[in-house]
Amino acid sequence: MTDIFIEKNSMLVEKRDNLKISWSKLRQYFECPASWFCINYATFVNVREVQIDQTKAIPGTIVQKLFETFINQRLYYDQYLTYDQILEWFRVNTSALYLLTAKDIDDQFDPKYLNARNYFKSEMGRMDLIAAQNSYGLDRRIDPSQIAFVNRSSIEDDYGSEKKFVEFLGDLYEPILEMFLGRDLILNYILSEMYIEHSLNQVKMNGFIDFVYNVNHRMEGFFNTPTFIEDGFVVLDGKYKVNKYTKKEQLMYYASLLQLKYNRIPGEVGFIDWNKAELSMYKFDTTYVSKLKDKILGIKLKYNELKTKLSRCPKQHISLESLELNYNPSTNCIFCPIVSICGEALKRKGDLVRYMQAIEGKRVTDKFMRDNNIDMSLGIQDVSF
Repeated sequence: MTDIFIEKNSMLVEKRDNLKISWSKLRQYFECPASWFCINYATFVNVREVQIDQTKAIPGTIVQKLFETFINQRLYYDQYLTYDQILEWFRVNTSALYLLTAKDIDDQFDPKYLNARNYFKSEMGRMDLIAAQNSYGLDRRIDPSQIAFVNRSSIEDDYGSEKKFVEFLGDLYEPILEMFLGRDLILNYILSEMYIEHSLNQVKMNGFIDFVYNVNHRMEGFFNTPTFIEDGFVVLDGKYKVNKYTKKEQLMYYASLLQLKYNRIPGEVGFIDWNKAELSMYKFDTTYVSKLKDKILGIKLKYNELKTKLSRCPKQHISLESLELNYNPSTNCIFCPIVSICGEALKRKGDLVRYMQAIEGKRVTDKFMRDNNIDMSLGIQDVSF
């Protein structure tokens, strides 16, 4: 494996007893501990060695962000907005939100852009936001924080052009709205992007839940705060595409977090497939809370082990390989910052290609492998799944 060096003062050393677990960190750890560490804690000596291309995540992120605003701001309740005007609102803000976050990959290494998820809290970020509101018509009620930058060239490669990408997303909203109506969901009882945190085994678990549907809402008016959540609540998570690799455990994690926090019993959980405008529902696994406790304890032990190892190292720059983390290449390599130089991804290239082709198709997989230089001298074979 290529030597990858990190700073000794990575977060594991800087912040003591500050372990936080979200669903993404939980999934990352049990799928690939090395990726979990690199994504969440490592400070790389050479930042240009590593990067994460958010192209695959951005379509679902944009759709989710707009529905968050649409529901939480109760725009559907505006008697002056016609159905066609609502659809136009979605299209205009899709374009504006994309243009706000699209950056050429070289620009993303500019120091002011490196902390993408906090950029719009900075003075320059706020100026960019105001410019997008004035120039692109971005609704001022839309909060772009937590949205990562997306690589323009990747969008052009995947969709043909930025215009085609925006038009493609713009066509998704009407079927999605029809899906909400067809399921008889009461939007007044739904709260989007709910932040929740709860301590378990002295570890702070947290996360943003896409949608919480308070089916048995009893208070007058809208469901605007989780303190009024009732038994039988439903947790929904939006995905750009739902496939057989999409883990239902994510839904169980969020529902369990609400159960632990508010002592309310979950009802159903489900995924919204934005691309197909489909809603898939599942029963809540009542045994998951005890399983979650065991998993949290396992991560805590590894976290403390790494923190001790880093603090005892006499050198300022430490080889990632010396931490002896486990590597397990999978479809999530696409979101890992070290995929271009990960020896294990190279060794298990066949598996990686097979998994990605099953989800993304051969053309997208070929491009990903080529862009990240994953043993291109061997070529990529079409692997059946």
